[in-house]
Amino acid sequence: MTRNEQNAEAAIAETVALQRVANWMLERYLTTLREAEGEIVAEVAKADVTDGRTESSRRQRLDSLLTRLQERIVAVFEELASRMESDLEELATIEAERERRRILAIFGIRMDGKVDGAAIAASAILGITVREMMTKQAGDLSYRLRGRLTRALDSMEPTGTTMEGLRRGNEKAGEPPIMQPTRRSVETVTRTAATGAAQAATIEAVENSTIDRRTIRYGWQHISVLDARTSQICWGYAFKTWDAKFEPLAHGMPYPGSPPLHPHCRSRHILVLLDEDAVADQTFREWANKAGDEKLVKLFGAEKVRLWRDGQLGDNDLIRGKTGSISLEQLAAMDIQ
Repeated sequence: MTRNEQNAEAAIAETVALQRVANWMLERYLTTLREAEGEIVAEVAKADVTDGRTESSRRQRLDSLLTRLQERIVAVFEELASRMESDLEELATIEAERERRRILAIFGIRMDGKVDGAAIAASAILGITVREMMTKQAGDLSYRLRGRLTRALDSMEPTGTTMEGLRRGNEKAGEPPIMQPTRRSVETVTRTAATGAAQAATIEAVENSTIDRRTIRYGWQHISVLDARTSQICWGYAFKTWDAKFEPLAHGMPYPGSPPLHPHCRSRHILVLLDEDAVADQTFREWANKAGDEKLVKLFGAEKVRLWRDGQLGDNDLIRGKTGSISLEQLAAMDIQ
């Protein structure tokens, strides 16, 4: 196995670990959303806007309720934005250090230099920052809540029915639970931002280092986790290489920017030495079969590997959804593959 191939193996293992970290981050954020949902429902119950004697008094009560709820929603998403930025800053710092250790262990190249984790955490991912996205989610939730409660008042819906609808949705009316779109968006933001922060950190760890570019000819290769969930764009870029100035090598596709290339992107750009063969195309299944059960069990656990081999878990279930979670502290302590 060449050193480039070793680095690609390590990159796939790191992608799996990153999915677990994203799971851990997401669990904490969704707990905050569940708590906020409970507060919203409790406020609706306490206000009981349909109990006013006149139409005017009921409208005033609703407006007062919506003002309180909007203030609380804004505060919740400001808190989420701050927690995400803090987590992403720590993730970037950890990933930069892991990249330095990996490059030293595999290629024997020592790198130093600084990576600005705070700047990475605050930067735009697919054109929007985490804080901007959380502000948008606060606005969207407030808008949905205003519409839902206004319709409930217009129809003089019993407060208990409204509370149940907020929690469970109204299938007949085509209305999902009030937090469902928010939860999905927060999951997308979390997974996509984690990929972005980790990738930016690994590239900065190389680009900001004192690596001797006169004697070390390196470039970047796009490593896609190829399975049924892989996007068309990542299939197209899979295993393409560019030189250190991001000019294409042996193909005509311009450098697309570092991953994520789309929401939920699992791809990664890795350093390759240009004097050695780059990594050949391979699907996740091909990689897994080549890796063997011992390595797979170390990554995923024996039971999950068994279920995957038996067809009860899909590739993406193994990689992301069913792999459990690890904290940032645990990631920092993990061995370099």
